[in-house]
Amino acid sequence: VRFKETDKILFCKIFPINPCPSLGIVIPSTSFPYVYYFVKENKTWDEAQTYCMSHYTALAQISNMENLTTMMSTSTWGYTGKAWIGLTATLKWAWVDGEEATYYRWMLLEPDKSNNLCVMIEGGFWFDVSCSLMIPSVCFDGGRCLL
Repeated sequence: VRFKETDKILFCKIFPINPCPSLGIVIPSTSFPYVYYFVKENKTWDEAQTYCMSHYTALAQISNMENLTTMMSTSTWGYTGKAWIGLTATLKWAWVDGEEATYYRWMLLEPDKSNNLCVMIEGGFWFDVSCSLMIPSVCFDGGRCLL
């Protein structure tokens, strides 16, 4: 996998017929067309979403186990901590594009029925936390090739 020169990391989400040849190796995945990026700067959930929207598509959406495995199986230069994903709640848990979540990977006892309306991922599991927490994030690009 070829990494960008900034602190974003390409999360190895590539289609068998590589639409972005400069990305490097080709790995078949049903996660196509998503390309995931790790952003190491600490931000609130809203700041992370704004950043992801201005540089990519949005905070990461994980609609199935294949998406999760693809995102989690790529090196993050040693970072193994918490990161924002694009799941949030108003009346229901939904992705940033408004699509209601149908796949979940909650940690035991999560969501905890608190007023925490934003979701972070750690170790492949999801936690509902305060949106004001300052942590890194995972963005995705919904099929566009940005290098």
